[in-house]
Amino acid sequence: MARVGSEIDEQVAFLEPLLGTALTAYVAGADEPRDVARWHAGSGLSDAGRRRLETAYRIALLFELANATGRMRAWLREVDPDSWQPCPAQRIRHADDQFELGGVEAAAGDYLGIKPVGGPVPRPRVAAWAH
Repeated sequence: MARVGSEIDEQVAFLEPLLGTALTAYVAGADEPRDVARWHAGSGLSDAGRRRLETAYRIALLFELANATGRMRAWLREVDPDSWQPCPAQRIRHADDQFELGGVEAAAGDYLGIKPVGGPVPRPRVAAWAH
């Protein structure tokens, strides 16, 4: 079984050259870009930060699969004026659950014309009460 720290280190090592330290820190929810250095050692990253970092990593793999890693930074910062949603980087940073993160991953797949690696996590059904 792989150590969580080594997974984080691998993800950071892959993302940092693509996105830069500041954007890598931003999408994971860090307060400071210098926090990224601690992640290489596997410390200082919350569970929510780990999920966000993993989502950014999975999106980066999609861009790599499409031979489009050079476009990833721009896509993360791009705002779609028709959707009324924040840019993908903001959506990742402020995601409250895996469903929201999966939605950003699916949007990356749509943008690239390929399916996400794992697909979005389906939202649980909640029964609506009739009044």
